[in-house]
Amino acid sequence: AEIRDDQRGISNTTNVLLFEAERISTPSDRMLEEGPLLRNGIAFASSGAPIGYYVASRHPADSAGRKGADRWDYVPRFGKTGRAKLVHVFSPRFAEQNRGISRLAEAMVPAKMLDRVDRAEVQAALKAAILSFFIKSPGSTDDLQQALAPTGNDNEVDAWVEQYLDYRTKSPVRMDAAQIIHLLPDEDVVTPDANHPNTNYPAFARFVLQKVAASLGISYPQLSQDWSGINYSSARALLNELWRSFLEDREFFTQQFCTPIYAAWLEVEVANGDIMIPGGPPNFYRNKTAICMAEWIGPGRGSVDPLKEANADNLDTAAGRKSTVEAILERGRDPSDVLAEEDWYLKERAKRSMDAPNHNVKAAPTGAEDDPSETEPAGVPPAQPERRAA
Repeated sequence: AEIRDDQRGISNTTNVLLFEAERISTPSDRMLEEGPLLRNGIAFASSGAPIGYYVASRHPADSAGRKGADRWDYVPRFGKTGRAKLVHVFSPRFAEQNRGISRLAEAMVPAKMLDRVDRAEVQAALKAAILSFFIKSPGSTDDLQQALAPTGNDNEVDAWVEQYLDYRTKSPVRMDAAQIIHLLPDEDVVTPDANHPNTNYPAFARFVLQKVAASLGISYPQLSQDWSGINYSSARALLNELWRSFLEDREFFTQQFCTPIYAAWLEVEVANGDIMIPGGPPNFYRNKTAICMAEWIGPGRGSVDPLKEANADNLDTAAGRKSTVEAILERGRDPSDVLAEEDWYLKERAKRSMDAPNHNVKAAPTGAEDDPSETEPAGVPPAQPERRAA
């Protein structure tokens, strides 16, 4: 993404232009210069850090007959003040990697294999649905051709058979949209045996989708939307594993992509005086990392059993293992918004002479807690073991 400054009628001129990473390429007139300081359109410093990018004017897959010659624009990674000019983000898998590798690359082979099997199964099912017959004859194709071919003497051809076949061809016998064809002697009609759909296909498709899901880092139910056989325990285990990887990806993407764009926008806001920084704009550059640090709130985790998870959050918060802010963030909410909404709600209730809501109301117990046989009477201490005198 290229961070630009264009006049759009507002005070902050910062805007972002997204483009395909394939447009970053080495100019055609600098191919011989590729080496440690220039690779795949990326210019590197002697330390190995990227310092700039060559962006082509069009995508390599665009039509070659497009008007205008190819042009490459050099875009530095940072401006004079350290403001980001181009953000190139990918998750590296090995050292000195300068281009990202799609997760779909590992899933291409099994996905292509499943696509071919899908097409074959659909075609087989379509053929099986069409009512088709074959004519079984005692003779071979050559025998039939010799029997039906003229011998050179028209008088030797059985005129009655020829007229009969011609008549039946032009005037077939029909009964309620069904057509009856008269066959030659010793001919029979055979129906092909259709063994479709294949009973092993669902298991095969599940096996392939499991491989695709594993290569993408997600679960089979998420990929196939087949949630049969999922209970609360398996769903929680599934979501816990997925949530861990999602949080890692979200943290990496937001800090590497969103934060530089936010810092570029904030720098213009401070320079214009729209946002005041203690110490003025010079102090912004002295403490830029701390000032631009941001917590990016994504979608909530979701709940399999809201009651159980709410009780667990309350217990963790009361025990000090989790803060209330953390619990709110996990639900995809901004704690500041929650406090503002709660403050407004309480004031509105007070205006209407309504009592404040009672947040101490406990929900009904669930699970084994509902069984009185598994709980002891209140106020009765547990039985102590009997002690014998020495």
